[in-house]
Amino acid sequence: MVNKKNIGAEYTCQVKEAKISFTDTGKGYPNLVFLHGFLETKEVWIDWSSRIPSNYRIITIDLPGHGKSEPIGYYHSMELMAEIVFGVLKQIGIRRYFLVGHSMGGYVCLAYASLFPEKLKAIALIQSTAFADSEERKKIRDKAIKLVKKNHTKYIESTFTTLFTPAFRRKNKKLIQTMMDKASEMSPQAIAASLHGLRDRPSRVSILQDKAIPCLFLAGEIDKTISLVDAALQHQEIATSELQVIPKAGHMAYLEVPELCFPPFIQFVKSNINHSHEQ
Repeated sequence: MVNKKNIGAEYTCQVKEAKISFTDTGKGYPNLVFLHGFLETKEVWIDWSSRIPSNYRIITIDLPGHGKSEPIGYYHSMELMAEIVFGVLKQIGIRRYFLVGHSMGGYVCLAYASLFPEKLKAIALIQSTAFADSEERKKIRDKAIKLVKKNHTKYIESTFTTLFTPAFRRKNKKLIQTMMDKASEMSPQAIAASLHGLRDRPSRVSILQDKAIPCLFLAGEIDKTISLVDAALQHQEIATSELQVIPKAGHMAYLEVPELCFPPFIQFVKSNINHSHEQ
């Protein structure tokens, strides 16, 4: 049951014995569901939400262990997170929607596409990928898990240092510090649980190919986390995909240059607003 005692448009509901926090604004159509990245919260979508037409319905969700949502055990697979998102959307009663995810949020979108494709209009992957982690990347995740258990604050500081471009870091120290402070409120258990899920997720390219779900890849030209080469390869392999490259942008382009990222996204939504997925 959704808790209607909200602050503004913020609500909570119970899914799989965990309290999940989300926002729900607007009563129109289409329905847009936004999922944040690793160590982020639903608040990262405030700027984008302000740009969306007022007659759209917008839902943002704190994924398990992030923001005001409770963790669920010691292993947050992308499938588990997708099931949590499904539980929230089922309780608020929307049937068809666009899923939008940044980085880890994109991985959750892809897991959702494998579990509940009939619910989707389309998905937008913002600096994200349908590829699985490479073996080298998995080793980096394992090292990160060990560091989190020793000193999760140090891990958060080192991670955020690499996410933003130097110019943006210099001009937006307060914003980045606020994001780091919120991430530091996460328990080491919650951070490690997500790292395990990130490490073990499979490739989802075949899901997008088989289900024929429209997909937008929004890529940063100089993204060091999700390479432009990977985005281009996936675009070539997925007939229903679109690729938009943001020039001179990195992994946090959607926050750093929303004026460049948002227009191709909203055009993608408008182009697929009447899409009907058939099993």
